[in-house]
Amino acid sequence: MNDNLISGDPDIEKREMDLHQLMIHSGDPFVGKTLQESGIRDKYNCMIVGVDEGQKNLSPIKPSHILTAGDILWIVGEKTDIDRLLSLQQA
Repeated sequence: MNDNLISGDPDIEKREMDLHQLMIHSGDPFVGKTLQESGIRDKYNCMIVGVDEGQKNLSPIKPSHILTAGDILWIVGEKTDIDRLLSLQQA
């Protein structure tokens, strides 16, 4: 099975991923943007694994979902990438 893995990063198995909640606030730079436009994946190397819009269950993830204040994103990424993403809310 290891013979079938293709990796450009020899340390990939040593990396730790964190799961984190990110609540979208009215002044955040993501408000009014789609998930794709937000750059969370491309610029911050974090994967959005769910969107909680105040319902009992997570909503299906669609790149066209427009972020609004109150949305809670479930994101996975390395701690340094998540910290960079969270620092936008403190700016």
